[in-house]
Amino acid sequence: MHIDAAVQLFLDYLLVERQSSKHTVAAYGSDLAGFAGLIVERTDGDVASLTPDVCERYGLHLAETGLAKSTIARKLSACRSFTRFLVASGHLSHLPFSGVPSPKLPRRLPHALTVQEALRLIHQPDEETITGLRDAAVLTTLYATGMRVSEVVGLDLGDVAFQGGFVRCRGKGDKERLVPLGRIAVCLIRKYLADARFGLATSPSETALFLSNRGRRLSRTTLFIMVKRHALKAGLDPRRISPHTLRHTFATHLLEGGANLRAIQEMLGHSSISTTELYTHVTADFLREEYALRHPRA
Repeated sequence: MHIDAAVQLFLDYLLVERQSSKHTVAAYGSDLAGFAGLIVERTDGDVASLTPDVCERYGLHLAETGLAKSTIARKLSACRSFTRFLVASGHLSHLPFSGVPSPKLPRRLPHALTVQEALRLIHQPDEETITGLRDAAVLTTLYATGMRVSEVVGLDLGDVAFQGGFVRCRGKGDKERLVPLGRIAVCLIRKYLADARFGLATSPSETALFLSNRGRRLSRTTLFIMVKRHALKAGLDPRRISPHTLRHTFATHLLEGGANLRAIQEMLGHSSISTTELYTHVTADFLREEYALRHPRA
């Protein structure tokens, strides 16, 4: 089988069998395009030519390109997933990337806002205006639920259960989960629906919960700019703050408040507890600071 056909087969598998998002599939396609191109350039392009030696040379090629270590690690991870698929589907008899090392990455702790900073940020929008009320509802939802950007912009009108105080969101792999909203977020979303959404809507058939100024579903880019804009107004460094910062802040504040790690994992939609455990390091820093500030013998 030609490698281009094999890559397409893998992408179809991700989309149909694994139910990966279009963004994930596109990212895999982009990472594998360079690999496939190099294989075609240096071999006959057949997947049988994916030997450990060829794959090792690809790893060396990436190291010589000057790409960031994180980018190289991601591309090699995509290649490993691809070749594992080829072995599982019977198109390859071995795992050619097993001996190719990935660059060691420094463990980056997520940046989280303090409670005061988070409140200052979400209180920036002017709730007396239509767009301000929408922004306040969006920012509060981000902080109250820890949802990803794609999950927030993907919310539909029927996804909010006001009675129970939950929101249903669709995460990675199109997996659904229920996340508590909290009283303040519920009230703010109710207010947005009553006083703002009708002023933004241009079509009665639009099902999106949060709408852009043009009456369409809010985009990831618009939400990103929204957070940066209000962070600047709040006197926070917009270079260090993104919608994902509020996700980190949500998890960190829950952990600092004594929440169970498993419960946080469920709310964040992490498939592995090890991902959620990253926040324990952030909280350890917080505890050390609190101890140093407040204990008389510190």
